[in-house]
Amino acid sequence: MADATSAGATPLLPGLPDDIVIWEILVRLPPKALLRSRAVHPSWRRITSTRDFLLTHHARQPTLLVASGHDDGSGEYYRDIIVFGHPAAADAQLEHFTQLDERDCSVVASCDGLLLLSYETEGACFSICNPATHQCAPLPVPCDLMMPLGMYRHHPTGEYRILMYDKNEEEIEGENEEIYVRDGGCCIFELGSVQPSRNIGYPPEAEQVLSRCGHGAVVLLRGNMHWYLEQRENGGDMVLVFDIATESFRHMQAPVLQVAPDCPLYNDLFDMDGTLGMFSCNDDAAIVDI
Repeated sequence: MADATSAGATPLLPGLPDDIVIWEILVRLPPKALLRSRAVHPSWRRITSTRDFLLTHHARQPTLLVASGHDDGSGEYYRDIIVFGHPAAADAQLEHFTQLDERDCSVVASCDGLLLLSYETEGACFSICNPATHQCAPLPVPCDLMMPLGMYRHHPTGEYRILMYDKNEEEIEGENEEIYVRDGGCCIFELGSVQPSRNIGYPPEAEQVLSRCGHGAVVLLRGNMHWYLEQRENGGDMVLVFDIATESFRHMQAPVLQVAPDCPLYNDLFDMDGTLGMFSCNDDAAIVDI
């Protein structure tokens, strides 16, 4: 990697090359210690805020499962983000990670440690949050017009992008009924860009994909986003795949399930240590197959 400081600048630590300080010491710090280190000197804050450093630091962190929910048992509504430690750890357990104060806020997507948050308010109500650095930035995307399907890093360009569904609708009122004509489709929104979102058309089985959004249904794995689609009447279930490099959709055959006529199942996908997994459970969640 290229030096993060210019030649002749004051060294970050006297007696040590900056490359050693950055790529062998700072990059190994846990998130909380890294956040505190930024108070040492403005140069430390600048170095630890670069894209290359943040990506390298994140790659060294353990993978954590994230769940978002609320508890209004006491009459007060609030949001929590809960993390579950890596299963390989001996002390793996649920831990309270952070609390969101906004009334109707939820985590709708995540990628490389970044969280995409949605707020049930008018106007621009999406924001990107980095819990490790306590930084948050609003996005110029109105909630009432766009629905996020997933977030990913576009490897050919290194840009972070959000796959959105444009909910733009034109209402046409007839004499006896209302007819809605949808003029939307999928759009690509580039984080940090001043350019408008780019429309790539409708995804196959758009209604099924939209009905599963907001429930953690998308699985980002090996350069593709995956959604499970039920098509039993057509002889088999399918998986809709979005290639994040070419930004195009395709289909993949889902595993064959043995479904009893009197035992309806709920099926979905999950990431199983780098392998695409699928689970099925009945309505009472008393039977779970993987």
